[in-house]
Amino acid sequence: QQCDVTAVSGDAAIVPLGYSEFTPDNDLVWRRNGVTMFDRYRGTVLLGKEGDVTSNGSLVLLNVKKYQEGEYSGEIRDGSRPIYTTAKFLCVTAELLYGLIAEEILLDPKVDETIGRITWEKEKEIIEEWVTGRALGYYPRCRSAEQCVLDLTTGALVLKGLKPEDEGKYTVTVNNKGRAREFTLTVLTPVSKPTVTASCNETRCTLTCVGLETKSATYSWKENSDTVKDVEGNTLMVEKSGDLHKRYSCVFSNPKSGKESDPLTEMDLFLGESSSFSFVTSSLYD
Repeated sequence: QQCDVTAVSGDAAIVPLGYSEFTPDNDLVWRRNGVTMFDRYRGTVLLGKEGDVTSNGSLVLLNVKKYQEGEYSGEIRDGSRPIYTTAKFLCVTAELLYGLIAEEILLDPKVDETIGRITWEKEKEIIEEWVTGRALGYYPRCRSAEQCVLDLTTGALVLKGLKPEDEGKYTVTVNNKGRAREFTLTVLTPVSKPTVTASCNETRCTLTCVGLETKSATYSWKENSDTVKDVEGNTLMVEKSGDLHKRYSCVFSNPKSGKESDPLTEMDLFLGESSSFSFVTSSLYD
């Protein structure tokens, strides 16, 4: 199914009406998969509430659930006669989460109702399930509080002691309403200390930063304390400027950790005796 509107589960979504002549006096109906969810007739909201639509008639969905994925149709009516219709397919995608190996991660379903029953699954296998405050079973990943903690008020699940095998897709179902939220978890290792080398002539240097390959890692550069813009990758070309105190450093990072090199000055690059340098690095996240 082609997606006309895409939202991350738990976020807000706007499904556009697209009727340029819309006024708040128009009779308006919104349906999801054929079932009416908003109806305003002659200025009176018969189903839903005023905040469910914008001033231009578009549909507002807050804290979008996975089970709300589907076709949404909007209709402008003149009495019982439709004068404009539109249909949009909403896709609800998983939230991307990153955790560090051996640490913990919070999976928050953003529950907006009282929880009677909650089920957490990883790749369609149950890892935690409770009904009215009572566990229905004990599953290998969440057998004890040293492995998992479930907040029965918010529905949030904490996975402790992350391992590589914890990577994957997690879903939560609340009160048997279908899957509310999805998460895709990536487990990362802390980035290594990068090594930076410089190859120079009398007026120009090429700086190269190398760290041990790891998932989701990126390189960036700093000139003095400012990030160098419009530079991607692990190399940086620098020109001799005459400012001997100008500093360059490399940042090697992933979404959960980062290390920055000690600065190298223009004096080091153009007045030093060697054209190759190594940096001692320090953590950005200490």
